Amino acid sequence: MAVNVKKRSAHNIFFGKDAETGMTKHISEVVSGAKCGCVCAFCLQPLEARKGSQRRHHFAHVSNYDCEYSNEVAIYQRVSEILSRDKLLGVPAVFLKFNNWEKPTLLRNAQLLKLDDVQYHCEQLQYPPELIVSAAGSRLRILIEFDDRYYDKRDISDLVSEGKLNDYSILLLNMPRLTKGNEDFYTKEHLSRFFLGKDVPGGWMRSALEEKWRKRYLDLVTEPRKIGDYTECPLHQCSGGAPEPFFVRHWVCARCEYCMEEGKCTGASGIRELSDFDLTPEERQAKVDALRKKYEEEEAEHQRRRAESIRNMTEEQRQLKAYLDSKSTSSPLPPPPILRSKAQRMHDEAVRIFESFDPAGPEKTVDAFGRRWVKCEICGKILQDSQIAEFGGANRGLCKNCWRDGL
Repeated sequence: MAVNVKKRSAHNIFFGKDAETGMTKHISEVVSGAKCGCVCAFCLQPLEARKGSQRRHHFAHVSNYDCEYSNEVAIYQRVSEILSRDKLLGVPAVFLKFNNWEKPTLLRNAQLLKLDDVQYHCEQLQYPPELIVSAAGSRLRILIEFDDRYYDKRDISDLVSEGKLNDYSILLLNMPRLTKGNEDFYTKEHLSRFFLGKDVPGGWMRSALEEKWRKRYLDLVTEPRKIGDYTECPLHQCSGGAPEPFFVRHWVCARCEYCMEEGKCTGASGIRELSDFDLTPEERQAKVDALRKKYEEEEAEHQRRRAESIRNMTEEQRQLKAYLDSKSTSSPLPPPPILRSKAQRMHDEAVRIFESFDPAGPEKTVDAFGRRWVKCEICGKILQDSQIAEFGGANRGLCKNCWRDGL
């Protein structure tokens, strides 16, 4: 049974179906009243043409029952009539894209299909109708979306499953809702020009060509092992802390052009571009060997620069690196001074000064923050120079409190 996707309220009807010929008729093409000779394309009940002077001309059911999809189903049928007559349909390009690929790969350019057959079928009260065309041995179903994102994820999943079951691709075309001001869009002349263009607005809901190539890639993938923060790689060899040869950090794996998506790699096969499938096994292996050599040279250069960077580190940078390297071990180091707050570091520096202060030293005692320290000869406190009233040497003096007390 065909997928049924119905979720719209009733609205004015502007297309009917000729009761005798079965061809679609616009309201402007028929006489007024029940003599219009039309039935509803959706429910097949008789219509009458209301062409008065007060309201916009439209069809209505003789029984006064309104169908939700009369216009849409009639447009589907009109499209089938155009395609059956012209035997031409412009379709967009087909691309292949995996999650980790920066750019999609073009499988086929936009083209104008020469149709061998057009089949239209719509059960009573069925929506959407089945409009399927055939070209060069392949089948393609056409779905129309009328400017309102009608199909949700579940609808698309059901329709795609039906397409796989019945072996046809699905092209979703975008067309405007049939409202006042755009009636000319649905004339047979305009629709004929619309379907001849290669830039027909819409996209692939399901492409058999895309699925074919996707399967070819997925048949080649390997699922690399993972150890901690490292992932097995058939191409890259990391010498910096990796648990085994040819293991790299996860981020290196994710950025590799042979990683299609997480846990799926084609590096061992040497296949990334479509043209790689035409290579012999020996040519693919030569490509893998060349890539390994290239990445080994890049890794060697990386390690050289890393060693040079370590040699040029300041003491603070060395402490920070040692701390970060130890975080993943069973005996992590305490945070280095550079990670402590400025207030904490200033306090630690003051403690160091107090423990090593020499009042008899010939040079002024200045800490790492540029603060000068002096010992009061009366109270014995070691204070900053801003708290000293009189100086009696490089590291001695009289503090302001003792000076005020007259000591």
